[in-house]
Amino acid sequence: MHPPGTADGSAADFSVIDFLVDPASQFPRLAAHPRFAAPVAVLLAGTVGLTAFYYARLDYAWFTDHLIAAHPLVRRLGATGSLRLDAAMLLGPAVVSAALTSLLGWIAIALYVAFLGAASRRPLPLEPCLAVAAWVQVPYIAALVPSAVRVAMQGDGRLAPDQVDPTTFAMLFGLPADPLWPGLALHGSLADLWAWALLAIGLRSVLGLRWGTSIATVLGPMLLLKIGLAAASALDRM
Repeated sequence: MHPPGTADGSAADFSVIDFLVDPASQFPRLAAHPRFAAPVAVLLAGTVGLTAFYYARLDYAWFTDHLIAAHPLVRRLGATGSLRLDAAMLLGPAVVSAALTSLLGWIAIALYVAFLGAASRRPLPLEPCLAVAAWVQVPYIAALVPSAVRVAMQGDGRLAPDQVDPTTFAMLFGLPADPLWPGLALHGSLADLWAWALLAIGLRSVLGLRWGTSIATVLGPMLLLKIGLAAASALDRM
């Protein structure tokens, strides 16, 4: 069986520009000739850079008060006078956490694509799965730009971590972050919708799934994940 691409088994060169305007035509080329280093490296470097930039500019006295007001457990620590936050304490762990989150998210999506391929009896080697998973992260790379601009424009450093990304629905519509549904809006963004659409297109293009199946296999677990994060956030603030 020929790999995805042209009829004779060859594949045209992958094009980033074509991917942005017609991703369905590019996913089979990624499956035939996997490439994933560039988007993974850019996302990792951008995420680490933005995290370091944010915590280097943060007003830690204000941030301590913000955490005490928002979280009961932190409030109890603050009442004892033992809470002292600074860049030396937070910057390193935040950068490591951001890097690991980016890498683990990429790997998790790749494994999910591999699982769907096996379940649909169209198994894919790991490298094509890694390539598909890497390129559906492009929306999160794009979202780094407005986030960096927002951090830069907040000259006093008084910006909560959940307010860095201006494309979340909570930020776009001015919703509070405490209850479950506004919390769900906080954990959802325009980048999420774009990435989910790309993943659904990729599953249909590479695995030959029907549109309904592709959409359901993306929205189901992604919405459950977002609801779980929102519920955990709401419980943390109770």
